[in-house]
Amino acid sequence: LDRARRILTLFIGKEAFLYWLEPVATDYGRGFQLEKYDGGDTYHVHLDAALGDSCTCLGHLRHGHRTVCKHVAAVKALIAKGQL
Repeated sequence: LDRARRILTLFIGKEAFLYWLEPVATDYGRGFQLEKYDGGDTYHVHLDAALGDSCTCLGHLRHGHRTVCKHVAAVKALIAKGQL
């Protein structure tokens, strides 16, 4: 498991959101911790093809698997590009 901490910048419209991104160990699938760069909120993303993807952000918790939050989308995009 590569535990290297990286900086992730998410652009939503004209806004930029900075996070520390760090892989975390899971029993199945892949897990990541995203902590706001300025020391704010921390979110946990879990990717699992069999059980579905999840995130601890309010957007995902409120809408569940019906929508993909920006945190899950960003991590999946980095994986698809071979950057994680």
